[in-house]
Amino acid sequence: IKYKAFKLHRSVVTIIQHLAVCDLLWSLLVILLFKLPALLTEKWILGTFLCHLSASTRHLLWTESTLLVCALTTSKYLLLRRPLRGTLITRGRARIICTLTWGCSFCVPAANFLANHLGHLENCDVSFTRTTYSALIPLL
Repeated sequence: IKYKAFKLHRSVVTIIQHLAVCDLLWSLLVILLFKLPALLTEKWILGTFLCHLSASTRHLLWTESTLLVCALTTSKYLLLRRPLRGTLITRGRARIICTLTWGCSFCVPAANFLANHLGHLENCDVSFTRTTYSALIPLL
């Protein structure tokens, strides 16, 4: 059996790789490290520092995922709109775009982490909603 798949543009593959890393970090850090212990004990047991770190990690990865999907959509649009200008978005430029999105994604959670950790603005009580359980069901 021969399988012939179409090839994606290198810039699209680069952005998809960054998106895969972002999703992997979400699964490992947010769900396994922060949500699972709280789900098993039904209260937050990891301390206030990790509570604020988990909130900042969620903000970082959610923002990064959103920005990478926007970058992916924009790059595919430009590749479809101007197919003969394939050099408009190269792999190097895609890496620069991904680096800029990671940098932008770090700004808001860093400020949020400092405000929460230094000012103790966020409550660390764990409330489990339907979305929390639906995020954990695939792990079980």
